[in-house]
Amino acid sequence: MYALYGPTETENILCKLKLVLVTHMHADHHGGVLSVALTRLRVLTRSPSDDTTNQTTLLPVLAPPAFARWMTSFAELFHHGSTINLFVIPNVYHSPCPSDLHPPICPHNEDSPKHVEWIQLLTSLKLNVSPVRVPHTGSSWAYIVRGRRIPAVDKDWSIVYSGDTTPCGDLIEAGRDCDLLIHEATMVDEHEDLAVRAKHSTLGSAIEVGRQMQADFTLLNHFSQRYGRLPMLDKFIPNVAVTFDLMRIHLSDLRRLPYYLPYYKYAFAKHWDAQQVKAEAYSWRKYREQTLTEPSESSESNEPVNGKTINNPKISQSSTA
Repeated sequence: MYALYGPTETENILCKLKLVLVTHMHADHHGGVLSVALTRLRVLTRSPSDDTTNQTTLLPVLAPPAFARWMTSFAELFHHGSTINLFVIPNVYHSPCPSDLHPPICPHNEDSPKHVEWIQLLTSLKLNVSPVRVPHTGSSWAYIVRGRRIPAVDKDWSIVYSGDTTPCGDLIEAGRDCDLLIHEATMVDEHEDLAVRAKHSTLGSAIEVGRQMQADFTLLNHFSQRYGRLPMLDKFIPNVAVTFDLMRIHLSDLRRLPYYLPYYKYAFAKHWDAQQVKAEAYSWRKYREQTLTEPSESSESNEPVNGKTINNPKISQSSTA
């Protein structure tokens, strides 16, 4: 944020930050929350406003149960006080929430003080937040955020954020007809078997989720140091686009994004080419592993005969398929 906005604007944004949603307990999805909360607390206490209270200086966070243990360990290790007002999903929602979640509030215990506080927070923000259990780690959640009419879309709106997940039927049903789906597309289609094992989505499967959900627009993203900087969408789809670090976009401008795809390829040419090479190498490696496990036949070998190489029929069929 400091790199994108500079110190002054970053502090203004942190002061206005009202809620953080944590999807699951992998470090790339929650590791920065406490540093954000600490910086926000320092800014608010350095220049307190008239409405600054102990409650408003704590950053509201909705998260899985394991986040509470991690937060306690972090505080004990670095010897700092409270920076977060934590709402644990099973304490303020049923777990898991039903797939036909309409309306989005799914109370766990309406009389509990934490649940009352959570409802008051959402009311003040004029938002509804629906967590939906998704298959990734032991406790992984997607979120559906619904809000009142805003100028950008001139109607009530809904945004679905998948977090890390394989394609999930419950999420498709719960998020149906949303204005924006932000879905992970961590792996290229050639790595489908890896995506299944790691419980991630491929580019093609994420696009299909958006189609089945009937999302008005789908943004593809991922968090990873092992893959390229943006999903490798290589064809124009009028309601699908990809994201990258430090990207900002207004809801009213989403339809412009698909037309920028050729410029993405130019701006990220090094990473784009590297991902293509990796995908092709992996596909070839998988093919070789499959052929090596099949019974060999002399008529299908690539061994030189009379000084000439006889092509393997299976390779020829694969290349023309």
